[in-house]
Amino acid sequence: MAVVKISKRGEITIPTRIRKKYRIKGGAQVCVGDENGVITIRPTLHDTIRLAKKNIKRGT
Repeated sequence: MAVVKISKRGEITIPTRIRKKYRIKGGAQVCVGDENGVITIRPTLHDTIRLAKKNIKRGT
C-alpha cells in the first residue's frame, strides 16, 4: 500500500509502480467509488478491455 497526498484541488498522484502494473497512462479515465467505507479507484471498462486485448496479444 502506498501513502499519497491529496492536493488542494482534490488531486492525487497514483504511484509509478501501480501505474506501470496496470498500464495507466496520462489522460486515462478511472472510476472512483465508495464501497462500504473504502475509497476505490478502478480502470474504466474501456481501459480494462484495452488492457485485456494487449495481454491476449502478448500471451500473458
